[in-house]
Amino acid sequence: MSRTRRSSSALLGFALMLVLLVLAMATPARADTLIVRARTTPGASPVADALTRLELVSQGGSITGAIPELGIYRLEVPTSRSQRLRSDPAGNGLVWAQHDVVMRTSLVPNDPGYAYQWWAGSINLPPVWGLPEIASPVTVAVLDTGVNTDLPEFTGRFVDGIDIVTGSTAPGAWQDTYGHGTEVASVAAAAGNNGYGIAGVSWSARIMPVKLGSSGSFSSFDAAQGVTYAADHGARVINMSWGAPSRSYPVADAVAYARGLGVVMAAAAGNNYGGAVEYPAAEPGVIAVSATTSTNALAAFSAIGSAVDLAAPGSSVVSVAPYGGLVLVSGTSFSSPMVAGVAALLLSAAPDLTPAALESFLKSSALDLGPTGPDPSFGAGLVDAAAALTSVLGSATTTTTTTQTSTTTTTQPETTTTTQATTTTTSGRGSRGETTTTLPPVGTTTTTTQATTTTTQATTTTTTQATTTTTQVSTTTTTTQPPTTTTTIKRRRG
Repeated sequence: MSRTRRSSSALLGFALMLVLLVLAMATPARADTLIVRARTTPGASPVADALTRLELVSQGGSITGAIPELGIYRLEVPTSRSQRLRSDPAGNGLVWAQHDVVMRTSLVPNDPGYAYQWWAGSINLPPVWGLPEIASPVTVAVLDTGVNTDLPEFTGRFVDGIDIVTGSTAPGAWQDTYGHGTEVASVAAAAGNNGYGIAGVSWSARIMPVKLGSSGSFSSFDAAQGVTYAADHGARVINMSWGAPSRSYPVADAVAYARGLGVVMAAAAGNNYGGAVEYPAAEPGVIAVSATTSTNALAAFSAIGSAVDLAAPGSSVVSVAPYGGLVLVSGTSFSSPMVAGVAALLLSAAPDLTPAALESFLKSSALDLGPTGPDPSFGAGLVDAAAALTSVLGSATTTTTTTQTSTTTTTQPETTTTTQATTTTTSGRGSRGETTTTLPPVGTTTTTTQATTTTTQATTTTTTQATTTTTQVSTTTTTTQPPTTTTTIKRRRG
């Protein structure tokens, strides 16, 4: 009886193995979809088309679509075959072979300030917004004067904020009372399509506010602490819209430390009217960003030099004012967060990208401006969000400044104000006033009047310090609340 049971069990096991073997043989190999162009002359006869189809099928796979007029066919082939066709199309009787490319409509956000965001189109953002590939949140640290915690643009998106000076991480400790940090954060990551403010570059990014000071002047020690803190607390991207003409060793060491942890860093090249790129933008491992205008020309105030890596819009950029409303800002301070935001988009799509690989994608996909190839004004060119993301996805499927021993305060001249409707000049912080420009509601027709350009050059003061280095941002604070029937935009330089 025992022998009979053992025999039955053996037969049952053998039968089960046969069933599994049959199922395995019946399971098709994993298929891949390819679009190929055969060597058949486009528009060839039906006979030629039939022969081409026969040849393609004989190599394995099946045809699921065709454009005979162009000699183009869609194939379902085993993955191993797909790799051979893509790596050597000519050797397989093809002109080219590639994966299908998904085409999507461009999203136009409903944010009221978007009507004035010429810069979004300049860096090719609309085709990118709304794509599922960039929905995963990436932490962007904004090292600046803090960020306003009360704006709808940032609701539910703050992580690990801190006031470096006080050491407080309590909710709201990093509140921005100066304005510069809020404006920078808005450009990089203001929520889009939420009916408020503007559409920032990366809508899904988490925002880590690292407040370095309340007046726009930062100690280089505090700046170094801020970089280190952001790197240690999971920031994948750090934006530094500040700088100094001389190198700060503490900040340089902190930058090297963050780079070693895989953090991507972008920094403002500086607003010194053709002078050398400032630090930390000039540090190795930091993406130095110069500023362009709406015509893709170099902004007059932008720093230049061999250290420039990329360019981004920085003249008359609409952002969110610290306490609501819109503000018109200019400076490399606002070019840098555009690159930081695009870096966050790429990391969302490809989290394993190294800083070096990401920078390579940004540069190779940039729109070349000026002389052919890299140049001192634009670096590799104007950052292109859609082109960079396409490159990354394609690859996946196969100026607050820091100084060493001195404090430098730079006040930038006023920008030219073009008014539509009413222009009012008011007193502002520091040595210069501000010009408030009230624009009519979107969709109305107006006559543009060119206002007078006023240029004021302030005095530069240098103070020698024994142990602490102080840095200065080139901005004043502006706040404005838009009226019920008009959109109010104020101007400032950053």
